Amino acid sequence: MKLMGGVGRGRLNRVALALDLRGMRKFMASRELAMALMAGGIMLFYAAPSPVWPLAGLLLYAVPAYSRMELGLPFVMLSAPFYLVPKQFGTLQFSLTEALLVTCAGLWGLRLLLDRSKRQLLPLGYAPARLDLAILVFVVAGALSIMVAERPREALRELRTVVLEPVALYYLILVAAKSKRDVFRLADALIVAGVLVSLIGLYQYAFTDQVITAEGVRRMRALYGSPNHLGLFLGRVLPLAVCLTGGAFVKGSRVVYYGAGSALMVISLALTFSLGAWLAVLLAMLFVAVVVGRRRLLWTLTGLAGLAAGGMALVPWLQIERISSHFGSEGTTALRLYIWQASLNMLRDHPLLGVGLDNFLNQYPRYMLPAAWREPYLSHPHNLVLDFWLRTGTLGLLAALWLLGWLFVAGTRLYRRLPDPLERALILGLLAGMVDFVVHGSIDNSYFLVDLAIIFWASLAAIRILETERELA
Repeated sequence: MKLMGGVGRGRLNRVALALDLRGMRKFMASRELAMALMAGGIMLFYAAPSPVWPLAGLLLYAVPAYSRMELGLPFVMLSAPFYLVPKQFGTLQFSLTEALLVTCAGLWGLRLLLDRSKRQLLPLGYAPARLDLAILVFVVAGALSIMVAERPREALRELRTVVLEPVALYYLILVAAKSKRDVFRLADALIVAGVLVSLIGLYQYAFTDQVITAEGVRRMRALYGSPNHLGLFLGRVLPLAVCLTGGAFVKGSRVVYYGAGSALMVISLALTFSLGAWLAVLLAMLFVAVVVGRRRLLWTLTGLAGLAAGGMALVPWLQIERISSHFGSEGTTALRLYIWQASLNMLRDHPLLGVGLDNFLNQYPRYMLPAAWREPYLSHPHNLVLDFWLRTGTLGLLAALWLLGWLFVAGTRLYRRLPDPLERALILGLLAGMVDFVVHGSIDNSYFLVDLAIIFWASLAAIRILETERELA
């Protein structure tokens, strides 16, 4: 028995030696080599027709990501808008985002198993906090919602894709992002994702019919099924790019990169003709002006807001149907009010646990007002409070508000303390993106889409890392 135990330990030691972190990190010392291998693996995942080659692509991604996870996670951010372009494996479908996230989580688990000390695998200065309790409550609330869901299969899928996996990303970022450089790499990857989506959308708009033509306009949608979804994504990313453009200008570096990306996203956002996205981004930039406190910037943005308000007042008399239709008795604005009334009626019957994740669609026809007959198949109540409440119950709503409140309080405090203009710009951009989260989420979706959930948890992780680094400095 002792001999067999010795043999077992010997085998484990050989495995640990083969996967030695120091050796792998030395081999992957070149950041460019590691990222090139990861990018090659991702292209192989998408390009290869056989199911075997995508697995080989994930393996090619995993080899450098094992020791350089801080370089692997930005690819998760980059893949966020591509989750709607899944890879088919027979009857099953997996998005690139989910494949990369699960791979990173598996690699982290393997490192925990093989690294005896485990010290290097914990975030710098990390200690469980009340924020972790809020996260736990949110996850538990999501799990409990399966019990009341009329269609538990849909609830379980959404629990996996927009609760468990994004929360796993949050902790993976805490583990892997050891410095502010790693945090900036995540932000840059998100901006690159916004630029890629914008380029795809602009190409479609100019040269194809892959747009939504309705109410007298052609609306850009890029990879998304709806222009409004594209507006939701760009609304989270554009404020970050604009703020980093300002921070880079002050610091004298990377202005062209951030500025060009911002310009592309502004054009794309305009071509979505999503009034909710326009309004949310405008208010996000007003928030930036108020926080920055620069008189000229504040007056400029206030003037733009005044012009926008004046334009909105003239909308009923304009001939652009897409805009003027919002103000009719059967337009989008009236429909939102009908949806909210139906959702409140739904809450009266399900006040504690809600109706379950991704089960609004099944319940809504029973509560739909007769005046809302034009859109009988809606998947969410178009309001963040109602959405969190109906999907995850009272506990989930309270946890979400707790997390959002922490993000704003900690982010604002951190912004005032940081001396570096680019770091301040990063924090301000993340906060402005959360203003968009609140404003646009008040009239549309807010969190329960894969890309939006990933951005939310990555923003939370970035602020927590920079706050911890500041406290330890």
